[in-house]
Amino acid sequence: MSSSSIGRKASNIVLIGMPGCGKSTVGKLLSEMSGMLFIDVDSEIEKSAGMSIPDIFLKFGEEYFRRLEAIEIYSAGAKSGAVIATGGGAVKLRENYRPLAENGRIYFIQRPILELSIDGRPLSEGADSLWEIYADREPLYREFSDCILEEGMSPEAAAEYIFNDFRSFTDEQ
Repeated sequence: MSSSSIGRKASNIVLIGMPGCGKSTVGKLLSEMSGMLFIDVDSEIEKSAGMSIPDIFLKFGEEYFRRLEAIEIYSAGAKSGAVIATGGGAVKLRENYRPLAENGRIYFIQRPILELSIDGRPLSEGADSLWEIYADREPLYREFSDCILEEGMSPEAAAEYIFNDFRSFTDEQ
């Protein structure tokens, strides 16, 4: 897998990062700024499954959830002109890279671990668990990403930065 954007065209903005880092919040702001369609992969999973993500984990387990996630990522990545907020674990399946990267520029949103929201997140129970998840996923976030945002940016600052970077990137294509 290569995170190089050379030779790639991007019409989608893709947001990755830890659960609770603000992908959905930043994505909505970007959608408002750009006029692009906003797709929240976790919300799409809940719609298609007809139940919440915690309920999917409880009833069917993480493997089943990851299969649903891969389907929704493939669908979102096939769109053009969208802001896509992935789930925090989207990077766990390397097969998710291609549908996100083929038509998108991928931004890794960093947030200090102790500032992450963990409400309603089945795998993020407590600070120790968050550190373990971060240690496991951080290298994958870096591999997937075309651009890494500094830790601790406000959602508004992150959206502004991404919007300007994406415009510069697409102007160069």
